[in-house]
Amino acid sequence: ASSGPSGDHSELVTRIASLEVENQSLRGVVQDLQQAVSKLEARLSALEKSSPAHRATTPQTQVRAHPHQGPPAWR
Repeated sequence: ASSGPSGDHSELVTRIASLEVENQSLRGVVQDLQQAVSKLEARLSALEKSSPAHRATTPQTQVRAHPHQGPPAWR
């Protein structure tokens, strides 16, 4: 609870500053994740080119939506 408009203003300035710091941190995390995804895509592409037999098995690994779910027949 604030004691007046100046208190509200001070709280807003503090909150904005905090959010700006958090935003900058999150931007760094997003950039790191984008780089990791890019590296993984390049690695996957190289693996797919080097072993064509893996392409035939790839769709089978994409059947399950969640790793803890069994095949639909088990439910």
